[in-house]
Amino acid sequence: MLEFYLAGGPVMHVLALCSVLALAFIIERLIVLHRIPSPAAAEAHLEKLEEALKNGGKKEAAELCKNGKGVLNYIFAAILKRHDVLEMEEREVADMRDELAVTAFEAGRSFLGRHLQILATIGTIAPLLGLLGTITGMISAFSAIARAGTGDPQLVAGGISQALNTTAFGLSIA
Repeated sequence: MLEFYLAGGPVMHVLALCSVLALAFIIERLIVLHRIPSPAAAEAHLEKLEEALKNGGKKEAAELCKNGKGVLNYIFAAILKRHDVLEMEEREVADMRDELAVTAFEAGRSFLGRHLQILATIGTIAPLLGLLGTITGMISAFSAIARAGTGDPQLVAGGISQALNTTAFGLSIA
């Protein structure tokens, strides 16, 4: 495996970095998705939040959300913030309900969608880097042919190996 990596030339270092970053973000997203509570746990958390609202008002509920981790706390904190703004604007109850539903959706999507742009960018860049490695490998192969003539295939093999290795690695990352 190390042979293939080293034969890929300098572009392989950038591709390896892309691979490590993508893997790190995938693991982080899997951990976040694994922490999404079950419906029963979500209901229990909602009851705690309702209790905090009854006993200490919005301030205590916001503190509960701030001290907690996970998507539910993020969503509830966004709802509480937006609710304060809507109250100051003196909105009607039906309008507030609709606005808060949109706020909850957007907060959940924002929390769960973090780092996905980075993953998409890595998925787009990796094949292009593989293509760059292909081009540099072919340039190396043809330079060897130009220097030595067409007689020795070993001179060309290194450049072709670099080209194929970077292409394969770039495509496997994507």
